[in-house]
Amino acid sequence: METVITTTYGIDTKQNGLFELLAVDVEVKAKSAADYTIHAVLRDTDGQLIGRMDRAETLVVGQQIIALNFDGRTIYRRKGYGPSRLELVIADQVGIEQHHLQAETRPSV
Repeated sequence: METVITTTYGIDTKQNGLFELLAVDVEVKAKSAADYTIHAVLRDTDGQLIGRMDRAETLVVGQQIIALNFDGRTIYRRKGYGPSRLELVIADQVGIEQHHLQAETRPSV
């Protein structure tokens, strides 16, 4: 499975000028259609944890976008804005694939 981060952006759910979520859109190219478990960990350049998330995702064969949302307040409290690394584990019943991608985190919370 091929992966690449296409965009990162803040989401202001309360319309107060502050980002409650950091969205990281990851383009994946799946070789087989299946139900997958997505485990994503966001770390700063020193390897410190910024945020994490887990969820189920049904992927089809071919290219598609997986939208990963991380809590903006947690990122701000941990001072995790700036260059970061996204550790992405994608697993199905057949196997596990691990990907390490670069991301930029700039929340305004």
